Amino acid sequence: MNLKELNPIIKKIDPFCLKGRVKQVIGLVIESEGPPASVGEICLISPGKKEIQAEVVGFRDKNLCLMPIGSTEGIKADDEVIATGKPLMVGVGEGLIGRVLNGVGQPIDGKGLLLSETKYPILRDSPDPLKRPRINKCLNL
Repeated sequence: MNLKELNPIIKKIDPFCLKGRVKQVIGLVIESEGPPASVGEICLISPGKKEIQAEVVGFRDKNLCLMPIGSTEGIKADDEVIATGKPLMVGVGEGLIGRVLNGVGQPIDGKGLLLSETKYPILRDSPDPLKRPRINKCLNL
């Protein structure tokens, strides 16, 4: 076995996994006891065999208030909540040209998975319009 081939996989492994538990769901707000997380961070909730992404939007006492990205169907008290340590990210690159995406960057055009080279956080500063190059040719679609 060549260890150099495993190096990229090993670098992606997170040796720490911070976990909590769902305490209650009221409307679209999911309240969890732990894990330690900050506002804007994405947590994964595991009801059964699926994973639901939820963003930390606030705190109540020592609990997290999470807003799901998608349906809350199947979430129940004591489901596991895992902090990712990252904000919501979307893929970017040439593979997005001609694709139709939803509000969180997932394909909805039935053409399969996205092929993106890089991921960027959804919430970030916009580029300075005075520092980018002038557009001087038409975009032909």
